[in-house]
Amino acid sequence: MDTKYWILAVGVVVAMSYASVEGGSVCTPTCNANQTCNSNNMCECLPAYKLMDSACMAKEYDDACTAAANCQSGHLGAWGTCTSGKCACSSGYTLYMKMCSKGYDDTCTNAAECKTGSLGAWGTCTSGKCACMAEYTWYMNMCSKGYDDACTADANCTSGNLGNRGVCKSSKCACHNDYSWAGGVCSKGAAGVTISITLMLAALLSRKLF
Repeated sequence: MDTKYWILAVGVVVAMSYASVEGGSVCTPTCNANQTCNSNNMCECLPAYKLMDSACMAKEYDDACTAAANCQSGHLGAWGTCTSGKCACSSGYTLYMKMCSKGYDDTCTNAAECKTGSLGAWGTCTSGKCACMAEYTWYMNMCSKGYDDACTADANCTSGNLGNRGVCKSSKCACHNDYSWAGGVCSKGAAGVTISITLMLAALLSRKLF
């Protein structure tokens, strides 16, 4: 083989070896976003990112890590940390909808910290802990109006443990007339149960008579 062709062939093989097997590109001129050039001249994902569908995506909760910085991107943001080799939320933060945010009973220093995640606009900081604002009740992982909470309209009382059976009576959340407060929910009152039993007995008697 001619020397110049041999040299050209070697050059092609060497150039191809620089391409990353995992979907990266040759480091010259540059790597793609969220990539870095490693010691083997191959593009690889930055420590806080992982390879998914040929692209480097931010690490999520429970992804492998070696340091807190590996987890401080994407949804986890500045509150991500590395615990036992897995990405998690820093102490005092709770995972909610893939994000690290303040949750009910998490430590806090001001109300603004507690108005994210599951608490939303009705969160506040009470005695150093995230909680619901006065007149709101923690129910089903959210702050909502509960039985006997203050209200100004029926619409204030149609969430949480009251649901569509809630109503505003004398500026307090209560149950509709056909329901009574029992076991932490609005359920059919004794009057409603009595009427139902009476109707059932009447139906049975009518069948026997005819």
